[in-house]
Amino acid sequence: MAEDNGNVNSKFGCQWCRNSQIDYVLEKLRRDPETRQATISIYDGKEHSLYERDTPCTYAIQFTVVNNILNMCVTMRSNDLWFGFCNDQYCFSELHKLVSGWTGYEQGGYYHFAHNMHIYESQLGKNSFLQKKAEYYG
Repeated sequence: MAEDNGNVNSKFGCQWCRNSQIDYVLEKLRRDPETRQATISIYDGKEHSLYERDTPCTYAIQFTVVNNILNMCVTMRSNDLWFGFCNDQYCFSELHKLVSGWTGYEQGGYYHFAHNMHIYESQLGKNSFLQKKAEYYG
């Protein structure tokens, strides 16, 4: 997955910190609870040339405050249910918890949208429940 320079583009931590995005989000939320600009961009079309071996699956993360409760929405272009989703939802849930603590808002809902949620055929035999479900639905 690493590019020639050693970068792994889908690492969330480096993406959250790129261009001080996490600091920007925290400042926006602290100053204006009604902001619609508390957003972290992960997949960036201006960086296509950097995605030779590893293209981020997440488009963006957006935080909104409603009734003093911090909600978070994750939008993904692609999400592998077997490996990716399990790790992604944990990382995003932890980020939600951190931003909630850093801004003082009560933690609210986490919404996860994937344009393409999938499981690879090679992963189907790893769990008899998934195998039976795949056989049932063809």
